[in-house]
Amino acid sequence: MKEQQMRHFEGFYSIIDYTVPASESVTSVAEAFGRIQRDWVAQYKGFVSARFLAKTDGSTVRVIVEWVDENAFHDFERNSDTQRRIGALNDAFQRLSTTGSRQTFTAIGEVLPRQAARN
Repeated sequence: MKEQQMRHFEGFYSIIDYTVPASESVTSVAEAFGRIQRDWVAQYKGFVSARFLAKTDGSTVRVIVEWVDENAFHDFERNSDTQRRIGALNDAFQRLSTTGSRQTFTAIGEVLPRQAARN
């Protein structure tokens, strides 16, 4: 059987981790930062999606923000109302007793299910 190769794909990702003060706060943290994504990010050209994941122990909400490419992300950062967006983020951080950290990644490949696994 032929070995499956990693498939090339493109995209740029901003990964944001928000600490959660108590596991029952996961939904509140996701909703608050989801609102910020809708209000301050989603309308920019090149934005693809923001996916929210909760760590199984309830300690972290991870947001995977996908952009069509790195240029779209940097255009957003240059052209968005950064001061007001950061103000909204800081309000949420304070209200929810959380912090956030962001890293950025460029897509380099993916592995898809083998044919037998798809059936």
